[in-house]
Amino acid sequence: MPRPVPPRIDRRQILRSFGLAIGLGLVGRGHAIGRSDEPMAPRLILLGTGGGPVIGGARHMAGNVLVANGRAYLVDCGYGVAGQLVRAHVDLSTLSSVFVTHHHPDHNLELGTVLTVAWLYGRTRPVAVYGPPPIMQMVADYRRMMTPTTDAWIGDVKAPQYPEVNASNLSVGGPVMDDGNVRVTASIVEHPPISPALAYRFECGGRSVVFSGDTVPCDALVELAAGADVLVHETMDAAAIEARILADYKRAVRAGSPDADLYRPEPWIEHMRRSHSPAVEVGRLAARAGVRTLVLSHFVPGDAGVTDSAWRAAAGRHFHGHIVVGHDLMEIPL
Repeated sequence: MPRPVPPRIDRRQILRSFGLAIGLGLVGRGHAIGRSDEPMAPRLILLGTGGGPVIGGARHMAGNVLVANGRAYLVDCGYGVAGQLVRAHVDLSTLSSVFVTHHHPDHNLELGTVLTVAWLYGRTRPVAVYGPPPIMQMVADYRRMMTPTTDAWIGDVKAPQYPEVNASNLSVGGPVMDDGNVRVTASIVEHPPISPALAYRFECGGRSVVFSGDTVPCDALVELAAGADVLVHETMDAAAIEARILADYKRAVRAGSPDADLYRPEPWIEHMRRSHSPAVEVGRLAARAGVRTLVLSHFVPGDAGVTDSAWRAAAGRHFHGHIVVGHDLMEIPL
C-alpha cells in the first residue's frame, strides 16, 4: 500500500502548476503519475473504501482512479477524494474525466472540489463529467457558485481561465465514451430508492475494470462484468450493520432524544437489505460474471471490527478467484 504523503501547496507551487515558473527556474515536484510520453500500463488506485458519509474514520468516502497513458479517470468523489489523489501521487492536472455512480453524498460530495483543485494544480484542458441526471445542472450550478472565487483567483495570480467542463446526463445503460485511450460502458444497477444508479466498465490497454457503484446483486451487473480482469464491488456485513443500527436506536432511547423515532431500526435495516450487497452475495455475483480478481470496497460498516480475513472468507464462499480486501491508497495490479 502506498505510504500517504501529506499534501503541500504554497505560492511557488501554484505558480509552477500554472506554468508561470519557467522563467523563475523552479523544478517540478517529481511525484506525478502520467507525465511520460511513453505508453504505460493502466493503474488502478482505491482512494476511498468506506461506505456512507463518515468523516474521520480509517476509510475515506468512495473514490477510485484509473490512470492510463498520462490521463486520470476518477470514479466517484466523496469527501476527501481530492486530498487522496494528491497522497496517491496522481497529477491532478491530468484529470480527464469524472464518473459519478449515483447521487448520494459519499459518492458526489467533492465533485466540485475535485474540478477546482485540478484547475489549481494546472488543469487547463476541458474535463468531462458523466453521471445520472441532473449531473449537468449540478456542474453548472457549482460553476456559477464558484465564479466570484475563481475570477478573483485569476486576477490575483494571473492564472489561466477555468477549464471547460462538459457534463453529460446518463439515464440508460450502454456506451458512455471512447477517447481513444479508454472505452467506458455503463449499466443501470439496483440501489433503491435512488434511480438511476450506475455501474461502469472501463477497457484500456487490453485490461478491463468494472465498478459496481452501490447496488444489490443484479443480472445487469453480471452482464457488465462478464470476463472482467477486475471487479471493484461494494460490500456489506449485514449482521454488523444491523447491530450498529440497533445500538444507535437504543442509545437514542436511553438519552431521551426527541428524535429517537428517526432511529427506529426496522426501516433502516430494510433499506440496507434492499440497497446493498452482503459479501457472500458479492462473491456469488463475481463467480457468475467470471471475473479474474474481486476487489471488495465501500465497506458497510467500515469501522465495525470486521477483519480482512472475515470479509475475504465471506466473499470466498462462492468465488474462488483472487480476492482483495480494499484499503485506502491501495494500488490494484491490472
